[in-house]
Amino acid sequence: SDVYKRQGLTYSNPAVIHSDFIYPITLVKYNDQPPLVMDPVKDYQGSIGYIFGVNMDAVVYRSIYVGLGLSYSRTAFKYKAQYLRDIFASFDVEDLYYESTYKQTMDWISVPVYIKYQFDKIKFKPYLLGGVSYNGLIRSRQNDLTREKIAGNPETKLERGSANDIGSKNRNNFSLNLGLGFMYKTNGIDYIVVEFRYSRFLKNVSSMDTRYGDIDNQTNMILYGIALDDYSLSSFDLTFKFLRPFYKPKKIR
Repeated sequence: SDVYKRQGLTYSNPAVIHSDFIYPITLVKYNDQPPLVMDPVKDYQGSIGYIFGVNMDAVVYRSIYVGLGLSYSRTAFKYKAQYLRDIFASFDVEDLYYESTYKQTMDWISVPVYIKYQFDKIKFKPYLLGGVSYNGLIRSRQNDLTREKIAGNPETKLERGSANDIGSKNRNNFSLNLGLGFMYKTNGIDYIVVEFRYSRFLKNVSSMDTRYGDIDNQTNMILYGIALDDYSLSSFDLTFKFLRPFYKPKKIR
């Protein structure tokens, strides 16, 4: 059996299944003022996060291994939205028109199970792997990164904020994983490993049951414009490992 630490970077990007914001929607109305309207730009951008954990591989037949892991990761992506006052109301539209960039971060505890095929080379060993992973969401947050005035009075102050939006997400998910790695022997039994892994979530990250009914989520949506699209999540991991087998081969005299 082989046990090793796994740490590195992960690049994540949402894959929109269905968009709830096809047209501008009214978020909130204060007293006799016209309602604030959100018009999503739909400009999603992937971002870099991190991942670390431990893995254990056990040989089942020659170059075929079965593996089990435990990891902690933070995924992230960005999106943009525009805000304006209702254009059909008698209000100074120009004075309250701006664009925001938001960053969504999510923290996951994952348990991957996979099968690995290792090409039998002496010093340099490439391998392929494939499997599934359970992903449990433990933290989710929206951060308002920038607010840029598009038009209107330059003296108008635009407040930025952040919100805990885990109530609008599915906390349990599964993903398919495919990977390619390279093992390089550094001495008699130790290896340094570089691995590329692709993961695709199988369930909607947004929760259909709680995203509209949760009061806190509605408040956050009004204040910070949380996007409620249905989307899956894709990620590319680049990780580095130090591998030391449990056994030590005996020299033949």
